[in-house]
Amino acid sequence: PFEFNAILLVIWSGQLPYFIPYRRTLWLSPLWSAVPWLVFALMWEQTNGLWLTAILFWTFNLFSLMMMESRKQAEVAREQAEQANRELRALQDLMQQASRKDERTRIARDIHDLVGHHLTALSLHLQVASRTVAPEQRPPIDQCLSIARLLLSDVREAVSDMREFGSLDLQRALNELIAPLQDKISVTIDCEGDLSELSLLQATTILRCVQESLTNSIRHGKASELRIEISRKASQLVTEITDNGTAGEFQPGNGLTGIKERVAELNGSTEFNASPRGFHTLLMIPEPG
Repeated sequence: PFEFNAILLVIWSGQLPYFIPYRRTLWLSPLWSAVPWLVFALMWEQTNGLWLTAILFWTFNLFSLMMMESRKQAEVAREQAEQANRELRALQDLMQQASRKDERTRIARDIHDLVGHHLTALSLHLQVASRTVAPEQRPPIDQCLSIARLLLSDVREAVSDMREFGSLDLQRALNELIAPLQDKISVTIDCEGDLSELSLLQATTILRCVQESLTNSIRHGKASELRIEISRKASQLVTEITDNGTAGEFQPGNGLTGIKERVAELNGSTEFNASPRGFHTLLMIPEPG
């Protein structure tokens, strides 16, 4: 049975990096590796090759510990790569939307300035012509004037539609961000009010803050549900992120500090609240003046 105990020590060594910092396990590994040496020395009263046996068992334990630590680091690296890929895809979607918005705005402005200007000038000339020609020649000119005014109205409506449909769709980018995580956490998104006029910087800031909150909820809070609420209140863009994880007391790390710094760049404020029911993040970004 002693051989099985030695095997169990090797397996136990491989599990410790998930519960104890790696450097501490390295320092403590000789302690439990000395168990076989004590068994040989005290119970079986064997003295031949005791130190060699102890070093051999310690080597097995150390190998198991190092292999599991390498696997743990590989898992962390894979999660970070997946996180970066999710954020990149969501940001790419926002950038494409912003590019299309800029192009639509440019075309709409050109149509308004060029076609609208010429149609307005045409209407004015037709009005002058209608008043100066003979009465029997006035009906066709009035008909042309009506058509010109109708065209001008259609142009203005088309320009307005182009500007409206060229707005950023933040919710679509958020759905792109959370789609790969549906098997890990249930996410609900609630966007209230008109968010179509968000700037690219505002949308990007919210997107990255949500990404960081998702990571914290899954990795640290072990949350199963997360809710995102975005609305406009009192000339502010308000974002609330709430999960049901095991928050307890928390110390702001690099992730939460990064959220505060991103929001502060837009002159906004950030609040974090940890409770037994979960973790709550509140972002308040003022609207441009």
